[in-house]
Amino acid sequence: MLSSYSSLFNRFTVWATPARVAFIASLAISWIAISTSGSLNKDGMLYVDTARVFLDEGFNAARMTFSWPFLPILMGLVSKLTGLGLETSGHLLNTLFFAGACGLMVNCAKRM
Repeated sequence: MLSSYSSLFNRFTVWATPARVAFIASLAISWIAISTSGSLNKDGMLYVDTARVFLDEGFNAARMTFSWPFLPILMGLVSKLTGLGLETSGHLLNTLFFAGACGLMVNCAKRM
């Protein structure tokens, strides 16, 4: 019985690299931040509006709304592909980008 627990622990310690732990911790912290926040800030509102304009009128109209519409376009595409709302798509993308950045930074620090 004890050997099965030690085997499980050994597999977990091999899997749980510092970069993976940082990625998962960042996902958890983002979830807490999103679930406790009330509303979007001005930038978030601009991104959601630009994503809506992109979906309704296309790239040129989105570019007229915001000069760097690439994140709002990605938000719109994720929303269209998954059926999620624009705000939720933005939260999902930001959460994944931040978690990825945390994992990459840990890997970079490990290699130094």
